[in-house]
Amino acid sequence: SPGTRVLYDLVVGVGSCMVRQLTGGSVGPIEAHFTHGAEEDGAIYGRLLRMPARFNQPRTGVILQAAAMGTAPPGANPLERQRLLRMIEDAAWTTRPDFATKVSRAIRHHLHYDGPTLPAVAGELGLHPRTLRRRLHDEGQTFERLREGVRFAVARELLELSGIPVAEVGAFLGFEAPGVFSRAYRRWSGTSPSNWRQGKRT
Repeated sequence: SPGTRVLYDLVVGVGSCMVRQLTGGSVGPIEAHFTHGAEEDGAIYGRLLRMPARFNQPRTGVILQAAAMGTAPPGANPLERQRLLRMIEDAAWTTRPDFATKVSRAIRHHLHYDGPTLPAVAGELGLHPRTLRRRLHDEGQTFERLREGVRFAVARELLELSGIPVAEVGAFLGFEAPGVFSRAYRRWSGTSPSNWRQGKRT
């Protein structure tokens, strides 16, 4: 979408401040990763964020040390957290997302980690894989179709925003070989990933 690059920069900036604020300064991100390439003066990112910034990464976000993930914010209240999460969800959606949308979000999450398999996505949603399939069927969807849609969306984003080689984009998306990724991308878009990237940059 237009403005994606700026939005991602904003999310990283706000996110790094939130980590420091919520932990009373006891935890800070150790790196910032950006899907997009470096600006002419990429060093300004490091100065503003107070940490190293890496560009042309497969995902945008802040990186914490593993030990920091177990740090509880001062005054943490699990019940209050659940209440706030419900408030955020109520405010974020003018209409409740359908089940297929929830599955697509879970697929994208797992794409960045252990791969968007049916058992992994079903487990995140607290469902048996057969139940997930049945509910998608009721909405006229399949897990495989949703996974392909998410892969296509992420592929377009990486090809447009980053300088990551096409083969690496395919590997990140879980394709076993560059040729398999290229054939899939041609099926999705009608052209090769390289041609699609070139068209976006001309």
